[in-house]
Amino acid sequence: YAVVHVVVEGYRMVRFPATDGANMIVNLAVDGTGAIAETVAMDALSGGFENGMYIVYEIPEDVTDLYFTVAKSAEFDKVVLSKGDKIEDMEPDWVWAPECLVGVAETIVSNSKMRSIMINQRSQASMDWTMFHSYSRRRGMQQVDYEMHKDIANLFMAKYGRRDSQAQCGAGAADYRSQHVTIHLGMRDTLMSDNASSGACMYYETNSDGERVKKYIGSPNVLGYQDWHGSKYEMMDGVTVNGLINSAGNVVTSIADDSGNTVASAVVDHKWTILMPDGSRRKVKGATSSGMWIKGVVHGKYCDIIPAGNIGGSSSTYYCDIYYYSASIGRVVYRSNYSADAYGGVSCAVAGYGVAYSGASVGSRLAFRGRIVRAASVAAFKAMSEVS
Repeated sequence: YAVVHVVVEGYRMVRFPATDGANMIVNLAVDGTGAIAETVAMDALSGGFENGMYIVYEIPEDVTDLYFTVAKSAEFDKVVLSKGDKIEDMEPDWVWAPECLVGVAETIVSNSKMRSIMINQRSQASMDWTMFHSYSRRRGMQQVDYEMHKDIANLFMAKYGRRDSQAQCGAGAADYRSQHVTIHLGMRDTLMSDNASSGACMYYETNSDGERVKKYIGSPNVLGYQDWHGSKYEMMDGVTVNGLINSAGNVVTSIADDSGNTVASAVVDHKWTILMPDGSRRKVKGATSSGMWIKGVVHGKYCDIIPAGNIGGSSSTYYCDIYYYSASIGRVVYRSNYSADAYGGVSCAVAGYGVAYSGASVGSRLAFRGRIVRAASVAAFKAMSEVS
């Protein structure tokens, strides 16, 4: 651990990174005489606090100095001081999320190429992460990445004011659905089914008599995306746990220089390494337990949904999804969930497999980051020719 001293005299609020309070570690607020005015400790039993997370503290008038303890292994953020009393002052940085494209449906293979089109065909499976990554890159695209995954999850929560996407849009069906199932719905989201045997989700249509009737369907639409949860796990680009990401975007366990000398080796540190759209990398400490119902997440300025702590919720409380994890080197991360199990929604994550694993329950979803040109009309769009 390290102890940091910050002069806080004249300020009203401070944000500082801390540790989880194990071994009776506390943070001390000291007055002008050198006496301890207050102790600030995180409850080690709460299970929702990871080393390096920050505390926001309202500074009493007589406090002049702050001493806080932080684990040396934590990704140190910064100390933020404010003379005002607005909580938003404690998060002064903004993160720009550049525009991108995410496939409405999961990846299929057609004419020997990975595509994102809604036809009567089941999505591609039984390919490992390396193949999905490589073949999507050949087309100048990529798999859906973590930044897209968490942004869409946050948009869902903002739209519906809840975290349980299955209870809102339905759980899906216990098989691998064809890609065209929800095409007629467009951007309309499905609803949780009333347990009808003919489908796991439902929507409303107006019949010829002007009556609003229920229709049942096997795939959920979530913000217009078919099977955003359910049907298959989806391999993600740009993220690994206990691993490294090289310059080609591959998940690896070591990186060598031009002479072949190892310059970095992966370790089991329970940290997510995330490749950002600008090419930079950041690390976030996640939960260390597997099969837990997510109760708390690392959020912060990036609005992450990385599971934190080890105390679980349930299928209907907190985040309503499960995190599966293996404390092994070089884990890739899957989003969504297999089948229609209760543990999977917009926050579900699986970090238990390496790049070589493949299975019938694991697919992917094409996405694109780069320059986006908008067609002048539908006719102009249809007239375009494929270039890769």
